[in-house]
Amino acid sequence: MAHGQPLVSSYQLTISKLAKQQLCEPATHELANPVLVHSTLSRGTLDSSLRGWHSEHSFHALCYHPMAPIPRSDLDFTLGTRIVSQKLGWEYHEIQYVKRPKGYTQWGVEVLNNHYFNLQGGEENTDYIRGTIYCSLCDYSVSPSLLHSLLERWSPQTNTFMLLCGERTITLLDMLLMAGLPIVGEPYEEYIPSLTKLNPSLLLYPNFLFDLLDMWEVLSTESKHKEKFGTFQAWCDYFHNKRADFSPSASLRKSRMYVAAFVALWLCCVVVVGEGPFIRLGVLVMASWIALGRKISLAPPALSSLYLALRRISTNPVGPSFEQTPLSIHYIIGWMHLYLKKAFGAKGKGEKLPSPKRLPMQLAMLSTMFRPPKVFSPETA
Repeated sequence: MAHGQPLVSSYQLTISKLAKQQLCEPATHELANPVLVHSTLSRGTLDSSLRGWHSEHSFHALCYHPMAPIPRSDLDFTLGTRIVSQKLGWEYHEIQYVKRPKGYTQWGVEVLNNHYFNLQGGEENTDYIRGTIYCSLCDYSVSPSLLHSLLERWSPQTNTFMLLCGERTITLLDMLLMAGLPIVGEPYEEYIPSLTKLNPSLLLYPNFLFDLLDMWEVLSTESKHKEKFGTFQAWCDYFHNKRADFSPSASLRKSRMYVAAFVALWLCCVVVVGEGPFIRLGVLVMASWIALGRKISLAPPALSSLYLALRRISTNPVGPSFEQTPLSIHYIIGWMHLYLKKAFGAKGKGEKLPSPKRLPMQLAMLSTMFRPPKVFSPETA
C-alpha cells in the first residue's frame, strides 16, 4: 500500500486483494502429499484373549503412502500413567462419600409412601423418579483397592476407562437402567428467578417457590459455616425432622412444598453433587417443577457431575489423594455391579424400607443395596 494512503480493514477488501496480502505456500513434504500405492495388509479379528484380537490371512489393497503416524502409546493419559510417571500414590486417600443428613431416609420413605403421585410416569406402570429416589435411601460401599484400580484406568481426555477389553464408560443408558434417572424431558438448568417474575399473579412459577427461596435465605443466615449456605442437615431438620405438625393430609400447597424441599435435597445430595453438603439456591426452581410432575431430564447433568469429579481426581496437580471433590460414588458402585463380576458379597440386612416390588421399574442398583463389598488387595484388584 502506498505511503500516505488510509489503512483499509481486511473485511473491506475483495477476496482477490486479501489473498495477495496473505499468500499461502503449499506444503511439499511427503506427509502432506500422500500417494496411492499397492500394499499388503493383515486382517485382524477380535477375540476374548488377553490381547483382544488375532491376525488372519493377508490381503492386497490400495493405501495412501506414507501412512499417518501411529499415536504414541506413551502419550496415552490415564490416572494410572500419571501415578507411575510422577511417582504418586493413594496414601491417606479417603473415598469422598456424600453423606446423607440424619432423617433423609425417613423423609424419603414418607415422600414415596404418601406423596408419590407426581413422581411416577404419566402412563400406567411407568416411572419418573420414584425408583431413583428409592435407590438413594441406603448407603453403598466398595473395596478401596478395587475403586483405586478402576480410577487408575480413567482417561480424562476421553471420559472412558481404559480396560484390557477396550474402552468402557458410564453412559446415559446406564444411568437410566441402573439408577432410574430419566434421559428424556426438559433440560435441567439451575438458576435464580427475579423477584418480579415470582409474583403469583403472573403464573410463571409454582406458588410455593417464593417460600422455599425465603426459607433458604433464613437457613443460610443462621448457618455457622463461613460460606453461609444452608446445610443438608439444617434443611432436613426444618422440613422434616422438626415438623411434627406436618401430616399427609396437609393442604395441597404445603404438601407440594414438602415434596419440593425433599427433591431439592435429593438433587444436591445424590444427583448433581456440588462442592459440599449445601443446598444450592438455583436448584429450588428445578425441584419445584419436579414436585409438580414436570418431566426434567436428569441423567445428563448427573453424568456430567460424575465426569467432572473424575476429571478433578485424575488431573489434580499434586495427586489424587489431595482432591477433596465429593464423588457420586453410588453411581460408580452401581456400574461396577453391572459390569464387574464378583465385586460384592451376598445381600445383607439394612434399614427397613418399603418393598421395591411396588416400583414400576426394577433398577439394577436395587440388587446392589445392602451388599457388602468383597475385600481386594491392591494386587488382586
